[in-house]
Amino acid sequence: MVRRNQINSVDINQFTRYAGAWFSALLSILLAAVVINHYSPMASDDYYYHLMGTSWAAIRDFYMTWTGRLVASVLSSLVLGFDRPWLIDLFNSFALLALVWILTALGANLLALIDGACFTKQNKQRPAVSQETAARFLGLDLPVLLLVFTLYWIANPDLGQTTFWIVGAANYLWPSVFNFGFALAFVVLLRRRSCPWWQALLLCVLALPAGCSNENTGVVTWFLLACLAIRAWRQGQRSLWPWVWLFFMGVGICILVLAPGNYAREASFQGWYDHPLWWRVMDHFVHRFPDAMFRYWEVFLALGVLVYVLKRDAGASDTGQLKGTMTGMYLLLGMACLANAVLVLAPNIPKRTLLGGFLYALLAFAVVAHRVFQSPRLAGARWVAVLCVVCGVQWVLSFGLMLRAYHGTYLQDQVRVALVRQGIKNGAKHIEIPEYYFTWLLKSRDKFDLFFNGGAMARYYGGAGVSISEYPVKGPYGAGLAPVRKDQ
Repeated sequence: MVRRNQINSVDINQFTRYAGAWFSALLSILLAAVVINHYSPMASDDYYYHLMGTSWAAIRDFYMTWTGRLVASVLSSLVLGFDRPWLIDLFNSFALLALVWILTALGANLLALIDGACFTKQNKQRPAVSQETAARFLGLDLPVLLLVFTLYWIANPDLGQTTFWIVGAANYLWPSVFNFGFALAFVVLLRRRSCPWWQALLLCVLALPAGCSNENTGVVTWFLLACLAIRAWRQGQRSLWPWVWLFFMGVGICILVLAPGNYAREASFQGWYDHPLWWRVMDHFVHRFPDAMFRYWEVFLALGVLVYVLKRDAGASDTGQLKGTMTGMYLLLGMACLANAVLVLAPNIPKRTLLGGFLYALLAFAVVAHRVFQSPRLAGARWVAVLCVVCGVQWVLSFGLMLRAYHGTYLQDQVRVALVRQGIKNGAKHIEIPEYYFTWLLKSRDKFDLFFNGGAMARYYGGAGVSISEYPVKGPYGAGLAPVRKDQ
């Protein structure tokens, strides 16, 4: 029991300083995302989804003929229908901030679940705030959140298409928020052992979009939560609500996976399905699977540094906690492998589809990082400081290069749109516009999707029947600098 005089003895100035650090960190993450989103033009399928709208007929047709991702389809059309660029920028930027916070919080709660810690009315109070605990917010360590954010940015297998492309964010970023947000709520309520009926019903509602997120992540999350529910049942927790939540999530998964559009789309990849099953399995696990896991090697390297520090400096009294942490890490890394393994059924694996496995690897990192930063002795280790500095410097370099490149495409988009508008106004039947030119980036996958749909772009600007094509350019253009064809 915490004494009142202990709480009153807390240094308020110190607590305020750490609260200000939290606010500054969250605001910095949000602003960094807003800036890049602001300079991301409409591209690729953005025009198509804007034209599709959110009518039931359009959504049903898409579900029956192309994909079961109802959540992504509705979100794409809904967000683009705002026609307010600043609102879209904020919408996707908050999604990035929410996902980083959810992954960090889920790591902390999984670690507490491993330790057998439960927040109940009897133990809800915490010890008096000290210099170490003042930097925590809802059980989260600020350095862990910043490390999760920087690794999400620099190790993402396809940062541009999953996060800073509007339709890509609707297909991968927002579904990940629903998926891992549901997992966080599930674990929190599982730790409490009981919950009000209204919270249980809200989680039933959230379970549907969580399951209907994307093909591999939904299945893997369901499997992980089922394992946790079985563990809780064996420990004497007899509530039926976890099974009800898993049922509704399973319904969402079935809506996604069993969509007629998934099977109709197979015709586009007939060459893949013409190969025998054994060949497809071998090709996946010999070529595609290792490549998928290697795409976010930075997470494994950072995780290895923390595990080294944890095993080297953990005392004899920490043996039980160390074993539990390693078990949780291996379980989550197994989920990352499973998320990429189930893609064996996919005829094509764009790098953006690897986000699910990447997020599970990042979640494993969050679990170990929370264990390290719970101890001032471990958090102050030299290798931990080196890790923080390297991640910070790499993020600054990546952000600076992306800011320059995306600002360039923002200026180039103004030229492209002006050419389209002028061509339509003049009654042209065919319009040529220059391709986007990206200046150097830390990773090529930091670009937004460059697929070009000239027909959808023409209809978006009121030029139905007009054909639009792109031509390659030698370098950047815009702001008084005319585009130069690459073949000149």
